[in-house]
Amino acid sequence: MDETHETTTRASKAGAWEAHIRAWEVSGLSQVAFCREHGLKHATFMYWHQKFPGSPKPDRGLRLVPLQEKPRRKRHCINPIGLYLVTH
Repeated sequence: MDETHETTTRASKAGAWEAHIRAWEVSGLSQVAFCREHGLKHATFMYWHQKFPGSPKPDRGLRLVPLQEKPRRKRHCINPIGLYLVTH
């Protein structure tokens, strides 16, 4: 196989996988369900998915939440030897 044919084959394979990725994005299915429905290996799907910029990352049930700062405790010295009373 010459280099030109190999490059063309790689490009057509990438194009086919990009079409699968884009179809999955609008399908509303999970990746696993989409792969099962289309006879694709999920591991191969994941490999090609990370190759295309702009593809949404899989939802793993994780999300960012805003942090809330806890109020600082006040320390009051109650005797000269350094014991402190902590209040909220």
